[in-house]
Amino acid sequence: MYMIYLLMKTIINNLSRSNKILILILIDIILISLSIILSFFLKLDHYTVVSNIYTLILLVILVTPVSIAALFFSNFYISINRYGSLSIFKPVLIGSTIGSIFLTLIIYFGNINFLISTNNEPTNVIRSIPIIFLLVQIFFLLLSRFSIQTILDNLFTNEDLYPIAVYSYSKNLLKLASFLEDNFNLQIKYFLSDSKVFINSYIKKIPVIDLASYNEIQSADLKYIIVVDLPSNIDERSKILDKLSSFNTTIKFLNFNQTSKINFENKLFEDIDIDLLLSREKVIINYSIISAFFKDKIILVTGGGGSIGSELCFQLLKFNIKKLIIVDISEYNLYEIKNKINDLNLKNINVTYKLLDICKVNLLNKIFHNDQIDIVYHASAYKHVVFGGENFINFFYNNLIGTKNLLDCATNNNVKNFMLVSTDKASNPSNIMGLTKLLSEKLCDIYKNSNSNIIINKVRFGNVLGTSGSVIPLFKKQILNGGPVTVSHSDVTRYFMTKDEAVELILYASKLGKSNELFFLDMGKPIKIIEIAKKMINLLGRKIENPENKNSNDVKIIYKGLEPGEKLSEIVHVGNLDHTEHTRIFISNEKYDLNDFKEKLDIILNCIDKDSSELKRVIKNNFPNIRDI
Repeated sequence: MYMIYLLMKTIINNLSRSNKILILILIDIILISLSIILSFFLKLDHYTVVSNIYTLILLVILVTPVSIAALFFSNFYISINRYGSLSIFKPVLIGSTIGSIFLTLIIYFGNINFLISTNNEPTNVIRSIPIIFLLVQIFFLLLSRFSIQTILDNLFTNEDLYPIAVYSYSKNLLKLASFLEDNFNLQIKYFLSDSKVFINSYIKKIPVIDLASYNEIQSADLKYIIVVDLPSNIDERSKILDKLSSFNTTIKFLNFNQTSKINFENKLFEDIDIDLLLSREKVIINYSIISAFFKDKIILVTGGGGSIGSELCFQLLKFNIKKLIIVDISEYNLYEIKNKINDLNLKNINVTYKLLDICKVNLLNKIFHNDQIDIVYHASAYKHVVFGGENFINFFYNNLIGTKNLLDCATNNNVKNFMLVSTDKASNPSNIMGLTKLLSEKLCDIYKNSNSNIIINKVRFGNVLGTSGSVIPLFKKQILNGGPVTVSHSDVTRYFMTKDEAVELILYASKLGKSNELFFLDMGKPIKIIEIAKKMINLLGRKIENPENKNSNDVKIIYKGLEPGEKLSEIVHVGNLDHTEHTRIFISNEKYDLNDFKEKLDIILNCIDKDSSELKRVIKNNFPNIRDI
């Protein structure tokens, strides 16, 4: 018996939401068919019903689909109603009534006659049969749902379930409850709300309590607080998050639009909603405005398997491009993005994947020669400041020589548009990484001045949240491991943007750019890294360690000191900014002596293959602010 019990639990747990609904519909088809048959047996004698079996079967075939459709559109199948809510009465009544009315119409307007056994003459069916059908159908449907509820309550006890509270800013808590109850690993203890309309009410027997009910929530011993949605206003959103974080319970963010089976292992639940860490309104760009720019274009993306490059490729595939060429030096990155693109099941796309080091100009030139490339997005770069000092030759090769090779190939093969992805660390650089990106920007300017047939532009980013090697995955790993969380300095600030914003800036700048322009995104105010660390600790249900009152679950923050060449704060640009047609995108008016840069670039390019000490001497003599070599 116990094995049967375990088998039933396993089967039910592994059923997808769509399969559960399909099973319910099949059950209801049987019940409605039986209701029609039984309603005739209750009114007519057995011989009469059997004698007219073909007419009865016809009625079943006609009426049952109508009743099922009426139930479906009345939201009867929105859940399996594990909480036994009275809300199922309304769709049952609507669906059954429509089915009964349809049966009445068929009987009277379809001139359905039965042979009555007493005189063997045809007669109209008695008018009360549709009423009997209505009552029997309601009885069977309600009985089935409450029977299912009883079975599930016995199969899944509270010990099997995650105790959770759910916060949703939207007002459709009933739909939300129905959606969540289909996961047998959840026991919703509370709905949390800041709306007076819902507070102190019940949704499917679940109490809705005020966000300020600190003691009540703490005593519930919740496993998670699930956040479904938040207000768009940044101040209002921050206040709600601060309240939720104060409960010292792990917060997970639910993508309510998905319909796959809920569990805590898939991407339906996220530990951190990266947009929440921005502390500003997210920049949104209307892609429909720029879609025509990419129509029928052949586009090459370097670093296409990286964080920014891959997101750029995904967005480009939304446009009606002719071909996408993805270049990456990492076999793993290329393998990953190929699988992800295949998973999208897009039709009529042409994508090629090139495993290639852009420093190998001969191999690179073959790609440009074989395909009439229209647009190049150069997103390939070594980006981690911490490695630049000890590996400065490799940084110069990949970031500078790689850019030069691409510019040579682009200008020699009639490429129409070239976009360099740069960084805010290129502004008054103090490290090798920032210097190589600044020199790459100036190299773009030099090539443009000598080539009038190509449009060459640059975009500068701040730090991109959630990319490989960024603070978000690092902090998350450190917090989940119990700490400590390492921050370089308590006063370190950075400008941040999301991957979506970064890619939108690149694509929109492609349309806006005339040539030789440097684009920026309005990223708001710089954010303290320590504040991101603190917010993440709270969102993951931990407390920051207090030296005077230590707790085993608390997370310690330690300061490791600035890395060589690392600044306390970054300056995104030098000089004035010009507005564009988009209110949050700007063009820089940075003033540089390009001839001076050309001379320095020539010196660096001439000695890069020589002794590393010679290159180091050249860098120190020409760029004295560089501190990591």
